[in-house]
Amino acid sequence: MKTRMILVMAAIAACGFAILFAQQRPAGPYTARAAAAGRAAYQTNCAVCHAADMAGRNEAAQTGGSNFFNSGARGLRAN
Repeated sequence: MKTRMILVMAAIAACGFAILFAQQRPAGPYTARAAAAGRAAYQTNCAVCHAADMAGRNEAAQTGGSNFFNSGARGLRAN
């Protein structure tokens, strides 16, 4: 009887963890429309110097990716 109770409690705990971790995280404050507008603005105004992939080139610094965020650029940090 004690073993059965332990198994039932373990099954309940496992289901609880499955439900907790299966939930979707919120998408954040940005919408797909805002991202598309930002992408278009970058391509129009910035990509010529900073490259389409944000990698930077010559004197134009990198404007995206983990190196950009981890450098402390404009106070931003990658999570």
